[in-house]
Amino acid sequence: MPRPAGSESAEAVPVLPAFLLHGENAFRAREFVEALKAVLAKAEGEPPSLERLAAGEFSWRDILDIARTIPFGFSPWRVLLVEVEKREKEPSAVEADVLRAYLADPTVRTTLVVHHAGRIPKTSGLRKAFEAAGSSTAQVREFGVLKGRDLRDWARAKFEARGCRVTGDALDRLLDLVEGDLDRIDREVEKLAASAGDRRLVDAGDVDDLTGGIKSAAGWELQAALEARDAGQAMSVLHRIFSTEDREKAPLFVLGVLSGFVRDLTMARLQAGLRSREDIYAELKANFVKACRTFPSAKCEDFFGLALRRDFGRFVEDLERIDVLLKTTDTPPQPLFEAFLADFCR
Repeated sequence: MPRPAGSESAEAVPVLPAFLLHGENAFRAREFVEALKAVLAKAEGEPPSLERLAAGEFSWRDILDIARTIPFGFSPWRVLLVEVEKREKEPSAVEADVLRAYLADPTVRTTLVVHHAGRIPKTSGLRKAFEAAGSSTAQVREFGVLKGRDLRDWARAKFEARGCRVTGDALDRLLDLVEGDLDRIDREVEKLAASAGDRRLVDAGDVDDLTGGIKSAAGWELQAALEARDAGQAMSVLHRIFSTEDREKAPLFVLGVLSGFVRDLTMARLQAGLRSREDIYAELKANFVKACRTFPSAKCEDFFGLALRRDFGRFVEDLERIDVLLKTTDTPPQPLFEAFLADFCR
């Protein structure tokens, strides 16, 4: 049966032949897939292989033929992730029959995960096929928008997963700042947990100290300069941050802004070709898009121009190297960031 949004942790994942994920919360669906991979890696001793297919580029018959074909030399378990956009047509009656036949006799050591963007009605042939397969074969999971207590519980669990406790005031402050953006909450929890050190407790003061960049002009200006590949403006913002922020907090703030920016580009890069660029950009830049009267098409194209750069992987590695140097050496941080910005904006 379908599971309502927020009813359980995405980490509570059984190993089954098939899952249908749907709902308005794409972040939790992606989180579920990562949790599934972790469960399989623990059970098998090595990570499963992950294959992605865009439903708009294949018929359901082709998708299921791929699911039935075990590739040569693949890992002990395979996850076949099929991305279905909101506007995709429903499987035809014949395709629904083919899907039911596959679910009646699924490929061994393969998990088929169909992720449908948006909520699927109960009358959907796709949903009916998964529900008819039985709970020992397939599950339908709905990931709706988290609100109120469900959102607080989810955010608190993120702190606990990183070995931290968080006060109620700190949680309220964080959720007010990020306005329900799960991806951004996850990023900020990661930074707050790292800064808590041996205390392993995050309070409201910690949130104020480390998450001011969420709404600060400096954080947005730095990202805007990177999107425009304007090295001069990026350097100007960087110097202002280091001259006005606490010298110990400035590196963490800048690293957080850059990490969030690169993480968004990485998500766009991974989903490019599977979903429309407009849908991906609207999800990653939800607050910005909402503030625009019309969809910012030019900004969207500039963003994907950065995400799809051939040398993109080098910048991810450079940022990881900066993170390690800041944590393990006394290397002056500002020159590290200056070099990164200059290289990125070329």
